[in-house]
Amino acid sequence: MFTNGRVVLGAYQSKRGTISISGIGGSRDGDETFIETALRETVEELFDVKDVPKRLLNTLEKSLRPTSIRGKDVGGWGLYVLVIYTFEDLETILKCAASSLNTPLYAKFPRTVSALLLDRNPAKSPHTEITYLTLIPVGEQYATTKIHPDLIEDMAHSSKKS
Repeated sequence: MFTNGRVVLGAYQSKRGTISISGIGGSRDGDETFIETALRETVEELFDVKDVPKRLLNTLEKSLRPTSIRGKDVGGWGLYVLVIYTFEDLETILKCAASSLNTPLYAKFPRTVSALLLDRNPAKSPHTEITYLTLIPVGEQYATTKIHPDLIEDMAHSSKKS
């Protein structure tokens, strides 16, 4: 999870049949530590790459320190670990990854959080796990959050050329 305490980075996922906003993450690969898993999954999902270079992961692990790590037992699923980083850490990931990755999702590799959010083009990689990224306010009552029908209609018009 990436946050500044006021907002968190969320990801639109449509692979599950319905569109949902989730965090970034996934399952451990082999004997990875939870930090290695968090960093690998972040890079894979942000940039739609399948094989993250070990050298990049090593650099990130040495460069970044999570602000918090929380774990809980989730029954038959095992241990769920939440690793929390800052947006400054996310920009460090962008800068480190720019020299070692190619991504189909961006015409120019993003080096800022703004570019990561605004320049993403999921149409260039139709099987990507994450389509768009969004910022979600911390502390809202999400169980009752709905998108107003007028906004949905306005969004439909926003993609049409005048």
